[in-house]
This record gives sequence, structure tokens and C-alpha cells, in this order.
Amino acid sequence: MSIRKPSQRRNQNLERLLRETNSLLEVAEERVATRDTCPEFPVILIMGAPRSGSTLFMQWLANTGLVDYPTNILSRFFGAPAIGARIQKILTDPEFSFRDDLFDIQRDIGYESNLGKTSGALSPNEFWYFWRRFFPLEIPEPLTAGQLANVDIKTFLSELAALTDFYQKPFAMKGMLLNFNIDFLAKQSTGFIFVHLIRDTLFNAQSLLQARLDYFGNIKEWYSSKPPEYKWLKKMDPFHQVVGQCIFTNYSIRESLLRLPPNRAISVGYESFCCNPKKVYDQLVEALHEHDAGVFSKYTGPEKFSSRNDVSLPAGEFSRLKDVHNAFMSGEVPAE
Repeated sequence: MSIRKPSQRRNQNLERLLRETNSLLEVAEERVATRDTCPEFPVILIMGAPRSGSTLFMQWLANTGLVDYPTNILSRFFGAPAIGARIQKILTDPEFSFRDDLFDIQRDIGYESNLGKTSGALSPNEFWYFWRRFFPLEIPEPLTAGQLANVDIKTFLSELAALTDFYQKPFAMKGMLLNFNIDFLAKQSTGFIFVHLIRDTLFNAQSLLQARLDYFGNIKEWYSSKPPEYKWLKKMDPFHQVVGQCIFTNYSIRESLLRLPPNRAISVGYESFCCNPKKVYDQLVEALHEHDAGVFSKYTGPEKFSSRNDVSLPAGEFSRLKDVHNAFMSGEVPAE
């Protein structure tokens, strides 16, 4: 079993309190989340390889006002999100501020994060605890037909419907836990819009090596997404593993999205997004219009972001990674 660095380990006292609180709220959630399984507004799911820029993308989306999204507050109500949304509004909406009694709650959404973890009450959260209530996954990997048959999809959809009904706007969240079961998700609701975020493979792989080091303290431990080719990749060295992890994860996502209508699947290059976020905003607005999701304001966000596609590995290691990347691109990889 892989051992996380102390800074990456869960707070067990918090885990117990969260389980207790969410258990107490379950009855109230059932009253709020009706059995309606058709969200009134679309749900945007961000897909992609780990370390592809999804957290920056969610922070940007949150700041646009185009959607609502799971915050660090809402994530603590993973078992009762419709109740959590109401509690969050009471605590953070300036409309309900009484003589600035809660003025010190941080409302700003910055663009910093650490391995997907953001800071601030209203900053985006990965919302994995909510997803794991329904899907038996710790990290993204393919689920079997038998596992999918046992998913309580009605409750999953009804709770999303309750959120969009409360917010009265589209809801966006990371869906990467189901990277390899997009076909299943797409069949459950026509209101799902999938955004595939794709980063340059070489720098995506470099970021994955750095994530291994930050999370485990070494580059030998596997971090996050396990594509169908995982068992084959696991036999290789870390450089082959991270390059293959990116390539095969993106391939699987792309193949699934090609089977969907154009208004349900959007491919976004991380580098292109950083250069011109407004163009991506316009793409999203167009897709939402096709789903009759309402009228949206003009883009007022940042003109661009600084791409983090810089060499951060020691020269020798980056050269090794680049050679492996080139070998994959040319088909010169070890046989299974």
C-alpha cells in the first residue's frame, strides 16, 4: 500500500465528524432532493488526465459566474448537498449578511492550488466524496458492468437536479473519477456536457512525476488515474508510466466523446485555454444555448493565463522523459 506524505494524509477526526454530520442530514436531504432525475439546467463535467489543468479551469469557471460549482464548504456536505447549498448561501451570500456578522469568511476565488486542493470557503472543490457515495472508486479507473449495475443512479441524478434547481443555473464539477465510464454517464442524462481538457503530453507527464514526489515523496508510486493499460504500464519505469498514463487516459476519453453529439462534448487544449480563455467561454455559452440553459453575460474574465509548461525536472530527467515521450509518439514502446 502506498504511503502518503504526512502533509497529504487525511484528518481522521474531521473524517469522523463529517460522516456523523452527513448521516444526521440524510433524512432532511431526502425531503429536499425530490425524485426528479432530470436536472433543470445542464451539468458540465470536466474530464481529462490528472495534472491537465482541471483545477485552474474550475477556478476560472467559478470566477466567470457562468455556473455554480462544488465549493470547499459544499464538499463537507457530500451526503446532503442540497442542504449544504442552503447552508452555504446563509453563511456566504452578501444578501444575507447581517451587520457584517460573517464578513471574515473568505469569498475570493484565487488561482493557486496544491495537487487539486484549493484554499478559501468558496473556492472549487473536487467533490470526490460526493462521487464516491455512488461509484466505488478511490481514483479514476474503469468500472465493470456489474459495478455500474449497482450504482444508485436515481439518487445521484436527483441530488444534481436539486442543486441546479436551487442555484437556477448550470452546475460544473470535475467528473474525472469516471474518465473511463463516460459512456455510462452519457446514457443517464442528456443534460451532461463533457469538457475534455487536454494538456501537452510531455508537460502533463512531467507534472505527474512532480505530483508523485509531492504526494508520496518519491516517483515510484503510482499517482491517480489508472487507464485500461495500467497493468502493462505498471511493469515499466516511472517515465514510461506517466507518459502512457496521459496518452491512454486521453485516448479513452476521446473515443467515448466521439460517440456523443457535438453539443455534448467539447475538447479544450490547456495551452489554448491559457492563451485565450474568452474563446473557451464562448464555446461553453454556445453549448449551453443549445441546451436552452438561459441567457449569459459577456465575458469579463482574464485575457490569458501563464501556462505552466516550463521545464522543472533536472536536465537529465527531463531529457529522459522527452525520449520516452518521443518513443511513444513514434510507436517505439516495449511490447506487452
